[in-house]
This record gives sequence, C-alpha cells and structure tokens, in this order.
Amino acid sequence: MRTNPPDAWEPARRPRAGATLVEVMIACVILLVMAVGGAAYLYQSGAILVTQRNKRVALETGNTRLEEIRATGYTALTALVPTDYAVHYLRKVGGAWQVSSGNPGETADINGASRPMTTTAQYLDLDGGTVTYDCLALTVSVSYRPGIADPVTLRSLYAP
Repeated sequence: MRTNPPDAWEPARRPRAGATLVEVMIACVILLVMAVGGAAYLYQSGAILVTQRNKRVALETGNTRLEEIRATGYTALTALVPTDYAVHYLRKVGGAWQVSSGNPGETADINGASRPMTTTAQYLDLDGGTVTYDCLALTVSVSYRPGIADPVTLRSLYAP
C-alpha cells in the first residue's frame, strides 16, 4: 500500500536564506542618494560659513576705517574735503588722509584675499547757511565676495 506524504498536494517551497540581488541594489541606491544629499549639505554649509566669516571681517575692516576717520578730528577733515557738496574719496597714505575726486582703488585684506574698499566723504550743509548744522557724510564700502557687487557698507554723519 502506497501512501502519499502529507504535503504532496502543496507546491514545493524553497527556503529563503538571504536577500535577493534586486533588494540589495535598491538598498544601495537609497544609501547613495542619502550620502549625496548629506555631502551637498556639508559642502553648502562650509561655503556659507566662509561667506559669513568674510562678511564679518569686512564689517570689522569698515568699522576700523570709520574709527580712524573719527580719530582724525572734524576740523582736520573739513580742511581736506571741499565744501562743493560732491562726493570725494578718502585714502590714508602714511598716516595722513588724501582726498581725490576719483576712486583711488584701495583694497582691504579679507581673510587673505584682496578685496576692493572705498571711503567717501561728502560735505553737507543741512540748514543752508550757518555752519551750525554742517557735517560730513562718511561712507565706507568693503567687498567680501569675489565678482559679486554686494559690499558691506557703513554710513555715518560726522559733525563738530
């Protein structure tokens, strides 16, 4: 007498010992996408940090320039800056200020890179007569990124 085994009518099943090649490839693609995204984030964060550091140094450089101008004294500066209401460029050479009508092409060292810097002064007569309300409008602009016209600009009024 012949008997059938108990699972003879059921299809044969193969045991699954591990992952298939397709599953491994999908997992690798997912990990690759995550790694590329993480690397791009780290690169962008580093670039933003460098830009912010350069901007901070440019701001400190401009503030130092304004403090140098204020230390000169109002009467000494008004003796240099003509009272024609035009914008004049200031440049410090050998401890003395020089005034010109054209940009002298000054540069500032921003974290090891030479960047353009301009310092301007303009005589203002706010009341149109007496010297009581006269002042100088000072502007210092320092570039902190190459090729991008987005300088740090500091403005101040200097009066006696």
